[in-house]
Amino acid sequence: MTIGLVMIVKNESRSLAKCLSRAQKLVDGIYITDTGSTDDTIEIAKRYGSHVSAFEWNNDFAAARNYALAQSPCDWNLVLDADEYLISGTREDLQEFMESGDRLGAVRLHNSYREANGEISKSYEYITRFFPKGTVYEGRMHEQVVSALPIVPLPLIFDHDGYLQEGKGDRNLKVLLEE
Repeated sequence: MTIGLVMIVKNESRSLAKCLSRAQKLVDGIYITDTGSTDDTIEIAKRYGSHVSAFEWNNDFAAARNYALAQSPCDWNLVLDADEYLISGTREDLQEFMESGDRLGAVRLHNSYREANGEISKSYEYITRFFPKGTVYEGRMHEQVVSALPIVPLPLIFDHDGYLQEGKGDRNLKVLLEE
């Protein structure tokens, strides 16, 4: 069975190479959908052999993710954001998971946040990010996988530093107000 890495990106030159360099060993192909980058994100993606497509951003994360998923011909897909970096887990972990039956895989994210006083805080969560072809998302913001299959933790751990960057709150507020 084949595994695709599926991502939506926009202006991710800060983090994309780090993400791809760590995740590429898990997958057979990389499928990146760009939603309007003006930096060198697309060039970075191509350096890693990514199949790059374009999606006109419409303030709907599920629509963008579903479009990106449709670009992957793989049997299973691992969905990541460019600011998520593999710190633990192997291709063999994913192979064993795929062979053990119909279910969805949740990866562990180690999130970092900057508090108002400047301190860095951490939180940990499991989020559904590994599933068979044909699985889709719903929800404009904080999109969720639509499936009746059980969700099982995977032994994959990722650092997520995106909330340390400026601007995500403004972007999220705009989408939430539209919703």
